[in-house]
Amino acid sequence: MADGSSRLPTTAEKIQAEFEARKKPFRKEQKTHYSTRPVVWSVIGTGYPTAAIAWAYLDASSIVDDFFRYGQGDSIETGFGNQVQATACDTDLLAGGKTVGDETFVIQGISLSKVAVRVKQSFPNDPAPPTAIANALAGGASLVDPGSIFMPPQLYSPANLEDAILTAMTPAISVSLNWDQEHVYPLGTLEFLGQGGPKSFLRSNGEPHPSNIYKIPEGYVWRPAGKTDSNFSVKASVGRKVAVPLSLVTLPGQSSPQSISGLVTDLTVCLHGTKFSYPTSN
Repeated sequence: MADGSSRLPTTAEKIQAEFEARKKPFRKEQKTHYSTRPVVWSVIGTGYPTAAIAWAYLDASSIVDDFFRYGQGDSIETGFGNQVQATACDTDLLAGGKTVGDETFVIQGISLSKVAVRVKQSFPNDPAPPTAIANALAGGASLVDPGSIFMPPQLYSPANLEDAILTAMTPAISVSLNWDQEHVYPLGTLEFLGQGGPKSFLRSNGEPHPSNIYKIPEGYVWRPAGKTDSNFSVKASVGRKVAVPLSLVTLPGQSSPQSISGLVTDLTVCLHGTKFSYPTSN
């Protein structure tokens, strides 16, 4: 019978023992995998109850695509019906759902960061804006607007003293870890996942410190392609309705507020843990 001081080995300890038993040199190092996906809000763009107020809301029909389901070079949805090619700014994976190379990855913590807010809105066409600006105003790229020149102040203004849209959405979205489309481990809601790294306190998902993560001390294993537990994703689902009123701004020289027709928040989920792999010749 085990005494009170004994404990079961962690997943990382088990994986290390597996590698040591093979009698081959291997590498063990800390690593972070990341994946960015859009959360698409429904929008009532203007006119309720006045022309200066818009609404953004989430419900059961709201779309949140799975994290870690794509790799660099894959086509991914932007949230406004069009697609772009994923780059290293979106994910570090080279193939969707798979670890990189032959690595075995032990997940020991998870964090969440809101990396962008994109708003689709009308804008003056005379004169026509440059392509990059038109793309941002159409919701195709992040619009950094701390002065609330175009965007409702609830979305970006530092006068909020917190990220209001992030605070509203995280308790309404549940999250789970998924392997091979059949092994599911619920974690709770996005509210439980901390920032996990540096960021302004005004934009942070809780304290912006590396220790502020959802910790999994025992660890979960993500194995390389071709093995059980190799096809991995993080699934997020809207389980609670939430609505946010937005104050529309009026551009200088115009008499009516700037209406919006779409809102997307881009979230990045990071997996923190230990990587086991064999050394290469390079």
